[in-house]
Amino acid sequence: MTDQRLLGALYAWGADPDSAINRLLGDEEFYLDLVGKFSGGLDYKEVRSLNEKNDLEGAFLLVHRMKGSCADLSLTPLFEILDEMTEELRPLKHGLSEDQLERFESIAKGFLALTPGERMKNGDGAFHP
Repeated sequence: MTDQRLLGALYAWGADPDSAINRLLGDEEFYLDLVGKFSGGLDYKEVRSLNEKNDLEGAFLLVHRMKGSCADLSLTPLFEILDEMTEELRPLKHGLSEDQLERFESIAKGFLALTPGERMKNGDGAFHP
């Protein structure tokens, strides 16, 4: 996917690339690289696994980290669900609901469908900050 098509797809999905690119001093290429790297670290399956194991601290830390990245990258749909999940987990008293997990997975899959080639840019598909 070309850079302009990816940006267009991100806008259509609900992201605000312009605000993030402005924070990066107008460096569109750097923004798209960060989006690609983030997509390799967006692990909705791990969130579910930690929740099922009742590892609330682990789930909170993972969700909170992803939320911060989404805020920085202006990935609004993901940020909104991750913000909700972070607040739900913050007291470390109970896990996430099935509804929250399903909504997160759906939004995450929608995002990942936009960036399949970008996730593999580094060769191993892993998140490398």
